Amino acid sequence: MKKTIFSGFLIFCLFGVLFFVAFINIMPANAEENNLKIEDMISINGVISEKSDIDALKEYEGNVTAFVTINPDLKVIDKNGNVIEDFDKLRYEFIDKNVLFAVSFSDISVKYPFINYLNGTGIENSLNNSDKNFDISFVSDDLQTIANVRNSLRKIRAYYDASNVNISDDSVCQRIINSSNKAGANVVILSEKQASADTVTYFQSRIKSVYVKCMGKNNIDFASCVSSGALGIVTEHFTSLKSFLTKYNEFTLPLNKAPLNIAHRGLPRTDYENSLEGCIKAYQNGATHLEIDVYATTDNQIVVMHDNFLSRTTNCTDTSKKINQMTLSEIRQYKIIRSLSGEVLGSGVEIPTLDDFFNYFKDKDIVLVIEDKDDLSNTLPTLLRSKITEYNIWDKVIFIAFSPIQVEKLQNVIPEVPLGFLRSVEDGIAKSQYTDLDNDWENLAYMNCQEDPSNNSIMYGKKKDLIDRGYLPFFWTYDNVNNFNDGIKNGVYGITNNCADKIKDYAKKLVFDKNGKNEITVNKLSELSLGVKGYFVNYIGEVDEGEKADLFAAGVCDDGKYYAVLKRTFTDENTGAEYTLFSEKTLVNFSVDDINAFPKADKGCSSFIYDESFLISFSLIAFTAFGILVTYKRKLS
Repeated sequence: MKKTIFSGFLIFCLFGVLFFVAFINIMPANAEENNLKIEDMISINGVISEKSDIDALKEYEGNVTAFVTINPDLKVIDKNGNVIEDFDKLRYEFIDKNVLFAVSFSDISVKYPFINYLNGTGIENSLNNSDKNFDISFVSDDLQTIANVRNSLRKIRAYYDASNVNISDDSVCQRIINSSNKAGANVVILSEKQASADTVTYFQSRIKSVYVKCMGKNNIDFASCVSSGALGIVTEHFTSLKSFLTKYNEFTLPLNKAPLNIAHRGLPRTDYENSLEGCIKAYQNGATHLEIDVYATTDNQIVVMHDNFLSRTTNCTDTSKKINQMTLSEIRQYKIIRSLSGEVLGSGVEIPTLDDFFNYFKDKDIVLVIEDKDDLSNTLPTLLRSKITEYNIWDKVIFIAFSPIQVEKLQNVIPEVPLGFLRSVEDGIAKSQYTDLDNDWENLAYMNCQEDPSNNSIMYGKKKDLIDRGYLPFFWTYDNVNNFNDGIKNGVYGITNNCADKIKDYAKKLVFDKNGKNEITVNKLSELSLGVKGYFVNYIGEVDEGEKADLFAAGVCDDGKYYAVLKRTFTDENTGAEYTLFSEKTLVNFSVDDINAFPKADKGCSSFIYDESFLISFSLIAFTAFGILVTYKRKLS
C-alpha cells in the first residue's frame, strides 16, 4: 500500500513539473519588449480556391488580401472552374473589414465586364464608394494583359506573376523589373524556388515589391518564404501562416530583411554635400544606395545638386545664379565647399554631373536614387533616358520626385524605371497636391509608383496599409544613428539617412560559413537543435567571428533533403541597438540514420519549430523524470 501511495505521489510530481514547464513555454519571451511584429512587415495573401476558403476568410481576424479568380459573369470560381460565390456580393460582405481583393481572370474575355464593373456600370449592386471600389489589385502572368487592363483602369494596382519565368541571373531580374514596370505592375510574384534572399533583395532594392508563392503548409515552408525578405506571401493556408508568424515575436525585434542603407546626398554631415567624393565614401562605408538630386543645364547637361541656386553649398555668393539658367562651364567656375549644416570644409571639390556618377558607379554594387528636382522641366526626363541608355545602366537607377506632375513625366518618358513619390507630412497635412492620405491608393496606382514619405508617426501608422497593397516602406530622412535605429524599430525597409557610414558594422545577413556557403554540416540532429555557429555579414561585406545561432524551424522537404532556418540577435556595441535576423532556408548535412527519423512530406516539408526554452524544458523534464525513477528504484530496493 505504501509503495502504491508513493508511486502515485511520484507520478503526481512528474505531471506537476510537466504542467509547470508547459505553462512557462506558452508565455512569449521578451514579448513586452517588442513593439514591432513580423506580421506588421509582411502582407498575408490567401488564395481562395474552394468554398471552404471563403468560410475561413469570414472567420479570419486581421489584414489579408484574398486572391480570387473570376469568370466573364464576374463569379468567383474554384480551381476546377466551379462557381463558388458572386464577386460583387463577396466584396460587399467584406467592404468594412480588413480584407482586400486581388483578381485574376479565367480568360481574357473577363476584361470588359471587369472594367465595366469597376466603372460602376452593368452591376446592380456595384460599390458606390469610389475609393474602396478601386482599392483592388489585378493579377496576371501576361504583361500585355496587364498593360491592357491598366490602360483602361489606371486607378487599380497590378501584380505580375513571374513564378514560371526561368531566372538564371540578375539580368533576367532586371528585364522583369523593366517590363513589369512598363506594363504598370507594382508587385512581382515569384515562386518559393525563385525567391532566394539575394534575388528578392535585387528586386526590392530597386523598389519593385516581391510576393512569394508558398506551396507548402509547414513551418519550414513558411519560414523559407519569410526569410527570403519578400514583402508578401501568397498561400492557400493563410490562417496557418498567420498563426506561424506569431512565433517570430518571441524574439528581440524580429526582421525578415535587413534595412537598405540609403545615403542621402552622400555623407552630407561630414563631407561635401552631393559631391562625387562624398558619395564614394558613403559607398565604401556601407551604403546600399546613393540618393542624389539633379537639374538640367541650358546646354543639356545634368548636374548633381540639391538646390537650383548655387549659393548655399558652393563658393558662389550670387543668389540669382540658378543651374537651369546656366551652362555647365558657367557652373563649374564654382566648387562645393560646404556640408549640409553649412560648415565650410575646405577649398572645395568640383560640382559633379550625372556622367561623373555613371562613369564611376556603372560597375559597382550600388543603386542610384535620382531625385528629379525640376518639376518645370520638360527636357530633364528625356535627358535622363538618354544617359541611362548611353551607359546601359538600367540596373542601377530608380527615380523619385515630389511633384506628381514630374512623376508622371518620368513615367511617360522612362516607364521601365521604378518610381518613388516623395511626400512631406506635417501635422497630418501633406505638402503636395494630394492632401488626402486616404486617396493615396488611387494616386499611387495611377502613377504606378511607390510612396516615399517623411518619417513621422502619421506615416508610420499608415505603413501597414501600404504593405498590404504591395508598397515597400521607404522613409526619409534620418539624421543620425539613433534616428536610423528608430527606423529599424518601426519596420522601415528603405532608410534614407545622413549617417550611412555609421551603419557599416550593422548585421546585414546571417550565414554559416565564412565564405557564405548556404549549408551546415553536423554529426547528428541533437547538435543542430542546440545551435550552431553563425556569422554575421555587415554592410561592407566583413564577416564577424561568429556566435551561436539558434534553430528556429527545420524539416525534411520533398527533395528528400533536410533544411533549417536559424536566428541570431545582433547588438551594436556603440548604440545598444538590437534586432534578430533569420537565415535563409539552409541545407543541413548529417548522418542518414538521423534524417530517416523524420518522415518525408508528400508536398512541401515535414517540419517543426525549435527554440531554446523548448530545449531547456525538455532537459528539465528528462532530468526530473530520471531523478524520480532513481528515487523510486531505491525505495523499492
